[in-house]
Amino acid sequence: MPQVYFIGGAPRVGKTILAMRVLRRHPMFALSADTVRDMLRGILKPLDAPALFAIQSLAKHESAMASFLRQNPQESIQFQNDESMIVWPSVEKLITSYLADGQDVLIEGVEILPCNLAKVDYPYKVVFLGNTSVGHTNAMVEQAHTRPHDWMHDYVDGTIDAWAGLVRSFSEYIKSEADKYNMPYVEMHDENFQQSLKDAEQILIGARSLGADR
Repeated sequence: MPQVYFIGGAPRVGKTILAMRVLRRHPMFALSADTVRDMLRGILKPLDAPALFAIQSLAKHESAMASFLRQNPQESIQFQNDESMIVWPSVEKLITSYLADGQDVLIEGVEILPCNLAKVDYPYKVVFLGNTSVGHTNAMVEQAHTRPHDWMHDYVDGTIDAWAGLVRSFSEYIKSEADKYNMPYVEMHDENFQQSLKDAEQILIGARSLGADR
């Protein structure tokens, strides 16, 4: 029976890296939920779905964005969740089309939320990733400044630090949500990142399916 593999969690913690590891072991169709979000932004207008554009609007002014992220962590999480709720129905349509064709599919992205997965009726495996360490700022700064194609590459350190605060807040939130729905969460330790990746990969490859077989 075809199956879905979900990788959710906070931004900037290793979801894409984990997806690539899983795909090397188990080739299948893969999609970032961010791609679906960007597609919807090209189709819809801000008046049609304001929540879909809230974070994008903040990003237009770096200093204002950094200030907002620092002062409003919970509201920032709500912005992200509101956006995710708009993206999720389109993600599900893609999933069901691939399952109907008998194909496994891997979906990764911050838009994957435990509350939505709890409602699906097809078999799936999932792991949520996060990083609650205050030291994660240093890792984010290094990654951003050493990778020219990183979307944070041109941000000043203070802005990256503000994003790191959101990563910690969102990681704490997603861990509590994963615990609430009895879904696995892995803390992605910067000092032992490869082992954290292996732990998360083993959950996806070796765990019992949820969803229809839960």
